[in-house]
Amino acid sequence: MAKGINIKKEIRLFLKDVKKGQNKKRVIEFKIDWKKVRHPKNMFLCYLKKLCFIVLGKVPPSKIKNSITRMLGVKLGRDVCLPMDVIFDHIYPELINVKKDTIIGGYSQLWAHEFKDGVLRVGKVDVGKEALVCGACTVAPGADIGDGALIGGWSYMDGKAKNYEFWGGKPCKFLKNLPKDWNYIDRSNPRKYYKESRKAIKEYIDDPKRTETFHVDYEGARGNAGCDWYLVRSTTRIWLTAAWIEFCNFFPACGLKNFLLRFTGVKIGKGVKIPIGGRFDHIYPELITLGDNVVIEKMAYVGSHDFTNNRSTVGRISVGKNTIVGSGSAVQAGISVGEDVIIEAQTFVNKDVPSKACIGGIPGKIKNPEDVETSI
Repeated sequence: MAKGINIKKEIRLFLKDVKKGQNKKRVIEFKIDWKKVRHPKNMFLCYLKKLCFIVLGKVPPSKIKNSITRMLGVKLGRDVCLPMDVIFDHIYPELINVKKDTIIGGYSQLWAHEFKDGVLRVGKVDVGKEALVCGACTVAPGADIGDGALIGGWSYMDGKAKNYEFWGGKPCKFLKNLPKDWNYIDRSNPRKYYKESRKAIKEYIDDPKRTETFHVDYEGARGNAGCDWYLVRSTTRIWLTAAWIEFCNFFPACGLKNFLLRFTGVKIGKGVKIPIGGRFDHIYPELITLGDNVVIEKMAYVGSHDFTNNRSTVGRISVGKNTIVGSGSAVQAGISVGEDVIIEAQTFVNKDVPSKACIGGIPGKIKNPEDVETSI
């Protein structure tokens, strides 16, 4: 234990001050050996919470999911959208506060404690109303995200983003100011929106000649487009497709797995390798085409839909033969990736990629072949 410091007592006082609203610090830090850390919590109950958060991560956004998350200690406002595999801190969930009408992107993690470089950090996490934290972000202790702020995907956020600011990167940095109406929602006629938007999306899906990325401005009654995910298509179909894809994810890369995944509508060529953890879109998998010998590495994601606060996006994805999608990478809706492409680990592909290219970074940029890193 850190010399001369009672860590348990210090953390208890910090939590007490946060509860009373009297704390001046957002984060407290202790230099200590991780093996000697003793949290002032019943760790058995904390690990039960961890299990609950993992199970909840497999549940699509819903009011029930939000209610259970609140029961576990996280402060959530109305109409917060929590997609698949959003994970919260299981030891200090009461330090996390997410305000109304905000979207936390899928595969993101919000931590109120972390051990890094020999330092234990415990701190508050605040996310303002109508904000957007994009997919696969890590929100660390001390993060303060303002109203209407936008945090780019795959970012590590532990700073202060003011209202209507755009931040991104690892570590997260300020990129630019956003207009205050960037996430405006017209709610003058939601009944008409629900009827017409679903019809428009269906027409796009049913017409294979349409290759553009299709956007629908959200004009519904909920806090953001993500909260109405179940209205863009048959809810039963979405649930069954999601369950089937998650079931297939237990299988290692093999022909049987590819055969089973084809039942969802995704087009998979010969010799495709999809290991445990390779992930597909649960809502529109039939819009995805994978050429022969494509490799989708662990934790890579190919998604043919996207929700932001005020827009739904649908798009066809084509990945050419002999292409490698590196671990932890993502291919965005509406993207075409050529043949013999190497996509580095932790790359966000948001533009078309020509054949025989090497791409890496967030967002992805074409690189020289000799500079490419791959886990293959």
